[in-house]
Amino acid sequence: LCRMHSLQRFLPRLASALHNKTFAPALPSTTLLGVVRLMSQAAEGGPVYTSIVNKLTTELQPTEIELIDDSASHRGHAGMKGKDAIESHFKLKIVSDKFEGLPLVQRHQLVYGLLTQEFDGGLHALNIKAKTPKEMAK
Repeated sequence: LCRMHSLQRFLPRLASALHNKTFAPALPSTTLLGVVRLMSQAAEGGPVYTSIVNKLTTELQPTEIELIDDSASHRGHAGMKGKDAIESHFKLKIVSDKFEGLPLVQRHQLVYGLLTQEFDGGLHALNIKAKTPKEMAK
């Protein structure tokens, strides 16, 4: 608990330093802010969250990734009856060059294909917003 509190106090200062390029100026600020978001969420994330982030980061090399565990708002959901999964619903925003030239359906299929193990293990829903860096710049 004490470490988590210290991390929560530290992260806003780190985010500000990264955004202002006073720390690690060699990396683009969007990448750095995405890393900060992940660090703050990972402090509370469970094994499914961690697995999703690791797989997507490794395979898609995103410039930005945001994963939110929305499971608590779906407790008692009809589709979850009889399942033990605690981490079942997520919202994902991901920006990657790997989506270049792919229509939306294929981007989603790419993400789903990387997460078959998580879906087999109880992941029930994933709300995906998948963009390219060019699309985000518009």
